Amino acid sequence: IGGLVSGGITFATLPPMGTRLIDALDEAHFAYSDAAFEADWNDISGVCKNEKEETSQPPIAESAVEASKTPSNSILKKIQEAKQMLDAGIINDEEFSNIKAKLIAHM
Repeated sequence: IGGLVSGGITFATLPPMGTRLIDALDEAHFAYSDAAFEADWNDISGVCKNEKEETSQPPIAESAVEASKTPSNSILKKIQEAKQMLDAGIINDEEFSNIKAKLIAHM
């Protein structure tokens, strides 16, 4: 009897929950606009500039600095890819924030 009751509850609730999940994923996938990305990028750039100003490290040869920098377009693409993974539900918000922070640190 318990199996029938459990199966009946699952049969009655699973389709509406699946539909709600599909709708939520569709909304989340397209909710990250170019304007939102630009705003995030500006926030990231501001944090990087502030961190550079706060740290007082001895000067490094310009060639070494240039060699260690990752191109901005590459970092932008990686952040966009991470956001797509977030939207697809592959990673969560905390993981996305960690990825973003690591990419900023490599700039």
